[in-house]
Amino acid sequence: MSDPSAHPTDAAEEPWRRVLAAQPENLEALRSLARIAGTRGDFGGAVALLSRAAKAAPQDVGVLAELGIAYRAAERYDAARYVLERALLLDAGRNPFLRLLLAQVLERDARPELALLHYFRALVEARRAQRWAQPGVPTFAAERLIAHAEHYAATGRRAWFERALAPLREQAPHARWDRVEAALAAHLGERTPTPVDPRQHAGMLFMPGLSTAPFPDPTHLPWLPAAAVALAGVREEIAACLEAALPAGGSGRVPICLRGIEQYEARRHARRLLARLAELPLARVSNHAPDVEIVALAGQVRLPAQYGRSNARCWAVFALGENTAVEVTVGGETRPLVAGETRIVDPSFGVAWHNAGASRATLLTAEVWHPGLAEHERQALSVLFAAAVDFDTRLQELP
Repeated sequence: MSDPSAHPTDAAEEPWRRVLAAQPENLEALRSLARIAGTRGDFGGAVALLSRAAKAAPQDVGVLAELGIAYRAAERYDAARYVLERALLLDAGRNPFLRLLLAQVLERDARPELALLHYFRALVEARRAQRWAQPGVPTFAAERLIAHAEHYAATGRRAWFERALAPLREQAPHARWDRVEAALAAHLGERTPTPVDPRQHAGMLFMPGLSTAPFPDPTHLPWLPAAAVALAGVREEIAACLEAALPAGGSGRVPICLRGIEQYEARRHARRLLARLAELPLARVSNHAPDVEIVALAGQVRLPAQYGRSNARCWAVFALGENTAVEVTVGGETRPLVAGETRIVDPSFGVAWHNAGASRATLLTAEVWHPGLAEHERQALSVLFAAAVDFDTRLQELP
């Protein structure tokens, strides 16, 4: 007659106990006994066994993952986080499920923002690797955790952007927010951005309802003529930047500001140019905009089409020097650029340059907000771009 007090795992446990008695560092025995202990709710025992295994094999990622799971089950979250971060470091990103386990620990330990970042990055890494591996986790539990991660990442990321927008909504409660909402939904993958004009590239935070003219009307930017005069007064600094960055008479693009950050050649050779640019109402987003660059075109040269990052930002193009034979092509439409002239182009259509003359021509391009945006929409997009940069930066800073 069987003993009613006997646990169903006892029979499986005894052989492993004998192995462990003979070989105290046998990894298979330690891990098997830890699983048995966890099955009957003895998480402290599982931790003790897996700690011995980790001491015997400190580079074994599988052992560390199981130890992290045991610590999590025992609600020892600091220890679980330490062990799983160590496993991630050793694994070098090959197994996204390790990060998923770490995210769950952070969520249970009431660290929602950090949990969100790890959940999101785990999902990105899994898509990139096209695989999940579940160390020490049953398939049904893994599937449940993955589904939870997808929901947590989607709702948490939307909340991230909604918090950034909240102060603006309070300031302008009666403003129309539908286009901003649509841009955010597309960025979050909740809807597919659909440009009306097939020549356009959607880019980041695609703003529906804007004019689809490759050359937007510049009359809504009344400061442009004065800006052209101011920039014409620093041509010698622009020439110095070109001389330092390009071969004599050569063609190319020389960045002055890249994602809003002043570049080395400009800081060295063009302090007055930078001061003039600082006075202009360009599209400004911390660590994201504006891009400002000098475009040099030797005689009989074409530069291929270059696309912008968003249809919400245009380029103001200032023709400097003797640009009598320069043409700009946007979305297949070509227009001349006369010396001293300024044009607004929408780079979501792609912008290409051609100098049909014999001498080198010089242009300066600077990112500005699309003229079709309302003031509250410009402010909202600035906030959303900044929030996206912050999210992505912190995502990359994760161990």
